[in-house]
Amino acid sequence: MTTERSFAVAAPDRPPRCLGIDLESIARFKLLAKPGGRAFFDRVYTSAEQASASDNPVLLALYFTAKEAVAKALGTGLGLNSAPAVSGKDIEIRWTPGEERPRVALWRGAAARAEYMHLSDVVVIWEHTARLACAIAVGTDSPVLLAWLVAALREALAAPVVGESEERGQRYAADPPVSGLDA
Repeated sequence: MTTERSFAVAAPDRPPRCLGIDLESIARFKLLAKPGGRAFFDRVYTSAEQASASDNPVLLALYFTAKEAVAKALGTGLGLNSAPAVSGKDIEIRWTPGEERPRVALWRGAAARAEYMHLSDVVVIWEHTARLACAIAVGTDSPVLLAWLVAALREALAAPVVGESEERGQRYAADPPVSGLDA
């Protein structure tokens, strides 16, 4: 389970071989575009991700949630303040406009962990509203569960939230497609 203030996302009690979910506030990532946020930016994002996301807070949030979801699927999470088995740069998220969904490249600790778990690939789906970014990572050996998770994620993000304005669901021209399945 992952939480962001009054929001929560949970997984089934019998997950597949690997499953990770993360939910983050996009507002946090607006700070990364400012000079004071560069240290975190440089520690977590690869040079390719930095070039791809630039200073777009939505993409920065989506890339981070995807990384965290993959790290959780690998059973570690991102250890941002300690010596982690999987660091932010061990997981590279690759996405360009028009692609169905982001691709994942695993390096160093993440690659070793995936090999240890006998995983050949990890698939990521993501979604966002004007305020939140969410990503789910799952082993590719479970396409039925992946389809169920896509539907559940869409339903959860479409649900009304007390105190949220009409901004819900507004999309921006440069935003990634919804989970990549309806691009």
